[in-house]
Amino acid sequence: MAHIGHPLLGDPKYGDAKLNRALRSGYGISSQLLHSWEFCMPEMKEPLRYLSGRVFRAELPEEFSRLSGPVRQSSK
Repeated sequence: MAHIGHPLLGDPKYGDAKLNRALRSGYGISSQLLHSWEFCMPEMKEPLRYLSGRVFRAELPEEFSRLSGPVRQSSK
């Protein structure tokens, strides 16, 4: 992601070290902030046919909700 100009928050190797320190000290976050809110399964053959076309959705983790305002402001 960093290679295409979108480093992950919390990524210790490729992320923004200054921003990661701020996340750690201000919010206690020390892991990468990567979340997939929706996962759509393609058509599948047996034995996984029962998953064909299924869509799985996940709520946004609380730590993302806490950060959405401050992170958006710092990225402008």
